[in-house]
Amino acid sequence: MTRTFATATAAAALAVLIHSGPASAAQEIKMTAISGHPPVIAVVKYLKNYFIPEVDKRLAETGKYKIKWTQAYAGTVAKVPAVFEAIEQGIADMGHVFMGVESAKMPMEAITYVTPFGTSDLVKQLDIVQKLHDAVPEMNAAYDKHNQVLIALAGVDSYHIFAKFPVKSLADIKGKKLGIPGAAANWLKGTGAKAVRGNLTTYYNSLKTGVYDGVVVFGSGSLPFKFYEVAPHLISTNVGAMFSAVLSVNKDKWNSLPKEVQKIFRDVGREYTRIVGADRVKAGKTTFAVVKKNKGKVTQLPDAERTKWAQSMPNLGKQWAAALDKKGLPGTTILNTYMKLAREAGVKFARDWDKE
Repeated sequence: MTRTFATATAAAALAVLIHSGPASAAQEIKMTAISGHPPVIAVVKYLKNYFIPEVDKRLAETGKYKIKWTQAYAGTVAKVPAVFEAIEQGIADMGHVFMGVESAKMPMEAITYVTPFGTSDLVKQLDIVQKLHDAVPEMNAAYDKHNQVLIALAGVDSYHIFAKFPVKSLADIKGKKLGIPGAAANWLKGTGAKAVRGNLTTYYNSLKTGVYDGVVVFGSGSLPFKFYEVAPHLISTNVGAMFSAVLSVNKDKWNSLPKEVQKIFRDVGREYTRIVGADRVKAGKTTFAVVKKNKGKVTQLPDAERTKWAQSMPNLGKQWAAALDKKGLPGTTILNTYMKLAREAGVKFARDWDKE
């Protein structure tokens, strides 16, 4: 072969490579991820800063698929109460759903709110709830009914009380007006305290103006709002960590995804659940340090008073389960399975919600 012929052959081969492009370009998948909350909220922050980058990283390892993300947070596509419907209708492909506003459509997901005074460890709580979903097929099927697939769980660290007054016993909250979210309002039944509905964004001014004497709030949620300025007593009550949010994907979109992509979504979703749980536990502990640093007073409700509180209210778990049973849903099965899984994980409840 002459040098001239060899050079010409090499040049021709290079030209073919240049014009034909990569042998196996990554298939592009378009995904829109939304939340009604801004990224300063942990569950959204980790959707943006962990879930999405980690999915991209794992897809890049094989190079077969690449996702082109559109991210829309803080209600730019749908406000908090409308996110679930936006995913159901395909307006968004996936997103963070706050289950506190979906009790009518997804009543089975309220299980931790009707079994309070369990664990304050959110990582453990979310692991138990994941096992519960795996054990009771109707819970995942409820998402299917709304054209969605459950990908990950999230929640909040233990609830406590910020008050204008010291609380050493359950009797101290009798007759007091306490701000509390709707899902938790039943916790005050039997205590003599008056539940006043509200949320994190309204609590500060309501405390300042006397609408509330105190608020029942999860520890980490209080950090940005400085409730200690208007309610300097933080009473650690250990009502328990709560499952309160999910990441879900539109089912039609999910079915269009290659199996490799689906597996990565599920794997990263499980990790996202653990990371969010650990972050909220850490943030909850930070709350106590911040309150002390700002001259607030932190006290612990004695275990005997915590038990008295749990016993003072109706059996929320059994009432909830019976109501679901009447609707043809497996309320009693969910309650019994959850309590069994929790006990197996070492959780000790202040009350046996499934047995009394």
